[in-house]
Amino acid sequence: MTKQNPLTPLFLIIGLGNPGILYKNNRHNAGRIFIDWFRKYINASPWKPKSKLSVILSNRDNLILAKTLVFMNNSGGAVKKVSAYYKIPSTNIIIVQDDSDIFLGKYKVSFNRGSAGHKGINSIIQNLKTKKFYRIRIGIRSPSATGIKAEKLVLQNFTPGEKKVIAKTFPVLAQRIHEIIKKTH
Repeated sequence: MTKQNPLTPLFLIIGLGNPGILYKNNRHNAGRIFIDWFRKYINASPWKPKSKLSVILSNRDNLILAKTLVFMNNSGGAVKKVSAYYKIPSTNIIIVQDDSDIFLGKYKVSFNRGSAGHKGINSIIQNLKTKKFYRIRIGIRSPSATGIKAEKLVLQNFTPGEKKVIAKTFPVLAQRIHEIIKKTH
């Protein structure tokens, strides 16, 4: 890890999704797709597996970036392990996730909210025993998918054009992360 400034608290930013090449381009992996982009954007360290924590980690200064090595619905255990290991309070955790209720190219930032049926978020709430963490919810629903149930939609792959649409929001999401950190610090 790079040297941490002792006056600045640690923040944990986790991109949710499913591990493995089979799921790489799934809509459910929007959080993982973002965190890969964000790691390069901030020039953070290369990914390193931390199997005892059920994640792969990267860092830059006071930011710890993570991708879980467990499936989405079991994300909470990994988030709990990493936050406990680094002693990061829930209010300094930013979860980046897919949201099937939001259209492509849109996003929402929330804090201290329920899961709205997202099983990965539900797992995190259950494991942390709190809803007091930040969520960046990336829209994954294309206008042509309005009748498709979330359970089926999330396992569909993004088209190359759809990936370009969500990628256009990434610089804005990076700015939102900066604002959250500035406000929380």
